[in-house]
Amino acid sequence: MRFALGVAFCLLALPAAANTVTLRFVYEDRPLFPYYLGDGSSQPRWPGVTIELLRQLEKKVPGLKISFERMPWQRCLASVKKGSADAVVASYRKDREDTGVFPMAGERPDPGMRLDSHNYVLYKLRTSPLTWDGSRMQQLEGSVGAPLGYAIVEDLRALGVRVEESHAVTSDLWKLRSGKLAAVAAPEAIGDYHVREGQFTDVVKVAPRLATKDYYLMVSHSFARKHPDLTKKIWSALAEISQAQTATLIARYLDMTAE
Repeated sequence: MRFALGVAFCLLALPAAANTVTLRFVYEDRPLFPYYLGDGSSQPRWPGVTIELLRQLEKKVPGLKISFERMPWQRCLASVKKGSADAVVASYRKDREDTGVFPMAGERPDPGMRLDSHNYVLYKLRTSPLTWDGSRMQQLEGSVGAPLGYAIVEDLRALGVRVEESHAVTSDLWKLRSGKLAAVAAPEAIGDYHVREGQFTDVVKVAPRLATKDYYLMVSHSFARKHPDLTKKIWSALAEISQAQTATLIARYLDMTAE
């Protein structure tokens, strides 16, 4: 009798298990404060704003499970493109439509479905004569450092700027201090954090900002084809979570560094 009841229980549980879908999310294996914290494959107790937002999707979207894996940025994009990963957070570029699927409204992504917006700004040494007026740079004597594979790289090259790509904003700032770079282009929250920490007191931010980019959950073509309705639910739910909680989470992480 107990055996029969056990079999019946297992059979009842099968539909729920069968309906569970795992979204394999990949993200960069270097810290991008306050969005990602920790190096390598680590997922620390305080993982970063983006990871905290994504974790809440499981509560918001029934039947969804999310797995997290860290790897170099370019491999993140390649993994989503070939379907060995299901999603990554990325800014929109036309050529990235071959890599994955964005929540589109016509020919452009729907800004109401974005996860976040990042300002990109320029940093230079306090003694540098470099200026930026919003359309061109003057007295730029050398290369500008920028994160490898990020959309801001193409923006800079379109301005005729020589760009040196790297894996970390911190290494770019050290190169700036040593004279190997003339300036650094970086997400404002990340650059400001490193400058505020006190290691780069001779580095200043240049106004105005270089660009503002919206970031979306880019889903692999294979996942979107297999789960079209679920994909739309994920985008919608994530936008709601982000709009309600991003500002609060960012403030919490900034408070942590001020303690």
